[in-house]
Amino acid sequence: MPTNHSLNTIFQSARSQHVTFGTLLEIGPGRFWPGLQYLAEHPDLELIGAGYAPEERAAARQEARKLKLLTRADYREGRVDRLPVDDRSVDAVISYGSVHQWPRPLAMLDEIARVLKVGGRYFIGNVRRDASWVSTFWSGLHNPALRAVYAAKPKTPDLAEFKNLLAMSRLSAAALVSVGPDVWAVSK
Repeated sequence: MPTNHSLNTIFQSARSQHVTFGTLLEIGPGRFWPGLQYLAEHPDLELIGAGYAPEERAAARQEARKLKLLTRADYREGRVDRLPVDDRSVDAVISYGSVHQWPRPLAMLDEIARVLKVGGRYFIGNVRRDASWVSTFWSGLHNPALRAVYAAKPKTPDLAEFKNLLAMSRLSAAALVSVGPDVWAVSK
């Protein structure tokens, strides 16, 4: 991952909010695996991956095995808008580059609120449709996974739409953080 990518900024924010232990839920990262990147840095975290297609679950398990993290990573089958985890059971949620794939984004945000423990943290990011083509091209230049995320830009919410979705959801207390071509909803 490029050192200036927005995930680095969000990971720093997660560390500063003490998201270093407990259960991290990652929603639909495809083949990018930011949850595994974060899990590798924090031995007291466990990871649940949700919203994966079967081939993506297999690829994620293979990556977790390669990184020697498979004992702490559990990839579950299930619909993204009905997360396969219990109410109030996760300490933090991360999702990068999947908002544009959610069939019902408002329902998904409410699902995130359902599964978070009281005081749980969340970091939900996506490229913005209103981001400049230069910033998305430059950010994805050396990373095929980022190129795939940025190729979906025409389908993604712009900053105002993301703000409206959050305002209507049970995560309405989120702070919006714009980093390069990305926008992030971050728990306060």
